[in-house]
Amino acid sequence: MCPVARLGEGIKLAAYEALGISSSPPLITEEKPLGSIEMLARKSVRKGEKTSIESLFPYGERRKQFELKEDVRRWKTKLRVEIFPIPPADALDTLKAWREGVKIELPKLVSFITLADITKRKGEKTSINGLLASTTRKMPFIAEENVREGEQLILQCYVIL
Repeated sequence: MCPVARLGEGIKLAAYEALGISSSPPLITEEKPLGSIEMLARKSVRKGEKTSIESLFPYGERRKQFELKEDVRRWKTKLRVEIFPIPPADALDTLKAWREGVKIELPKLVSFITLADITKRKGEKTSINGLLASTTRKMPFIAEENVREGEQLILQCYVIL
């Protein structure tokens, strides 16, 4: 499900696309993992409710550093960003027991496409505040899953080639 593709939001959709933020799934030929970070939600969000990265995560969480696995160029590198809850430990054990050869997709809070807002080399460290433009961090999305205040979430970024 697209984060902003709802009836009656055509103007907002056009504005996001003008910023390089896509709400429709593009034809992705290949993507590589860029990096991920675990962050704590500062508020509860119900499925179907609007929120944003800035409102969901406090400043300190958005400033956590992670290492880049690929080069990124400002306004040139396309990114796919996913946010999803970390499954409970017992569920992870079950998944490990039978996932060999099976692709398991965790329920996502949101997934969207945007452009990098920083130029960095592979191996350098950055944060979500550095990697994503403030307009992207403030962009509202519709939560596809429930999130509780204090819940640990993973923000995963991929480079679209």
